[in-house]
Amino acid sequence: MYKQCKTAASSARQKEMADGLLRLMREHNYHDISVADICRELGISRNSFYRYFSDKDAMLQVLIDHVLLGLDLNAQKSHDLKPDNAQIRRVLQFWKSCEPLLDALSSNGLSTTLSMQALLLKHNSRALSDTFLIQDAQKQKYANAFAVGGILTLLISWHHNGFDLSIDEMEDLTRRMLTQPLFVRQNTQGQAPDFCFPL
Repeated sequence: MYKQCKTAASSARQKEMADGLLRLMREHNYHDISVADICRELGISRNSFYRYFSDKDAMLQVLIDHVLLGLDLNAQKSHDLKPDNAQIRRVLQFWKSCEPLLDALSSNGLSTTLSMQALLLKHNSRALSDTFLIQDAQKQKYANAFAVGGILTLLISWHHNGFDLSIDEMEDLTRRMLTQPLFVRQNTQGQAPDFCFPL
């Protein structure tokens, strides 16, 4: 667990320290990195480390939470609840700017940690909750989990494929996925199409 900072200065210091772990992860396997290695990289004492973090995993959590908070803030910048192109573009541009961390997570087999943390954090569902026409709070949390999981899977896949699609192409694809049925089966008897999931 990491310390919940009370001031902007201490939060910035915590993030700056966590960036030291990211530098190490880009050169070494995460599981081989020790707290002593982190302290040496940062030029700090173990006491200074433990003032902000309980362990190395807490430091990784800070890195991930900052990415997820950034995604959430970029998603909330639009007052329009519909996923417009400007809103989607901000999220995609922010995600691409996180490439160093995404590379480090991927090379260390930790991409699923990002997804799991997103599903646990309440702030990630906040930007989505008002977009669902589901009034039941218990059902809405499942809709939020579906949306967060789906969007993050899309973004993680885009990174894993080397950002092979342009931001314009991803913007169009994401907007269509958020606003149109993913799978439609045409009814052969001339009736309206119905939704289906391929098995």
